[in-house]
Amino acid sequence: MGKKNRELTLCQVRAAVNAVVRSWWLSPQKAKRLLQQTARRLRQYQSRNADARASHWKKAEERFAQIGIDIHTLPRADLDPS
Repeated sequence: MGKKNRELTLCQVRAAVNAVVRSWWLSPQKAKRLLQQTARRLRQYQSRNADARASHWKKAEERFAQIGIDIHTLPRADLDPS
């Protein structure tokens, strides 16, 4: 464990739930195959999304650096309204 939680999209949650519900009416072997295929596809989506997130973050850092802003030294916003 110890890994950062990955963000799931609504589409990915829907695909996972859909596969689980569909598996209820399949034989155990077919259900297992469907769930494995769905898990593999969702892992691919997660990997692709993580790559895109990293790329977008890197580009944003570069854009801020070009205008003289070091985002690592900016103070964090206090989101606690009390």
